[in-house]
Amino acid sequence: MMEHQEQLEKETEEAINAINKKTGRNMPQAIATGAVLVILILACLLISIDLFVYLVVLFMVLALWELRVDFATAGLHIPVAVLWVCSAATLLSTYYSEHIVAMTVCVLVSLVVVAIAASAKVTFGSRISLAVADKLSHTDAGARLESSFNHEQGEVSHSRLSHVAVSMFTVLYIPLLASCLIMPLTFNDHPVAHAIMMVFMPALSDTGGLFAGAWLGKHK
Repeated sequence: MMEHQEQLEKETEEAINAINKKTGRNMPQAIATGAVLVILILACLLISIDLFVYLVVLFMVLALWELRVDFATAGLHIPVAVLWVCSAATLLSTYYSEHIVAMTVCVLVSLVVVAIAASAKVTFGSRISLAVADKLSHTDAGARLESSFNHEQGEVSHSRLSHVAVSMFTVLYIPLLASCLIMPLTFNDHPVAHAIMMVFMPALSDTGGLFAGAWLGKHK
């Protein structure tokens, strides 16, 4: 009985490793994370729409930090603190004003403020350096070699316009798109249904693509 159980555990582990290799990620962990997020999002929607809005703001803050680290690996700087303030103000203004004009004005103001902040290229503390070093430590040698952050020859110098350009792109990529997620919540008819459709339709599409690629594809 003990040998049979050990054999079963070994086969299960081999099957999971094969799936992880095929999908390019830790699938049990990814499924568990997805399940937790689904429960969290649905709970917020059922308890209060306001709570869901704050959850979106939180996710946006985390996304901005992740993008800050990714850009930093290439030696590019975005003013993440200014982006946090402008983005939170954009989302909350969009929700509480219930008007697309507020969203438009906030995005335009954010573009100007973020562009000015990016041109200054002010960085506080060493947390970003530690975050980038940790990220690069988990990548392969080729990615570390291509990174320009803290490279052996020194950090690659980009033009000030490059920092401004990626910072303005970030405004359009995260807070603007997040505002499009918030805007349907202000509709009078079935805001919960709108939120579920906006969140879970892309998620289901992405999940379907993952399983289809793992089943039929030959690459990660």
